[in-house]
Amino acid sequence: MHNHENGNLWFFAILNTLTLLFGAIFMWVMNNAAWQKYWFTTGTATSPILGGLLIAYIVLIVLQVILGREPKAKAA
Repeated sequence: MHNHENGNLWFFAILNTLTLLFGAIFMWVMNNAAWQKYWFTTGTATSPILGGLLIAYIVLIVLQVILGREPKAKAA
């Protein structure tokens, strides 16, 4: 952050967004029995663990954004 090197921040922001998007699509597919049979040839009962994992991931992303901020230096 000292030299305005925030490329890693953009990488992790894109990675978090893609992971959350694919996780949400996977959860959407897994909650529909017809889509399960289309994509996976068999239907399975889903548990709330997947939803809990996605919610925990969202909380971790928010904490990463909040705790990763640095105060701006005041101009002299």
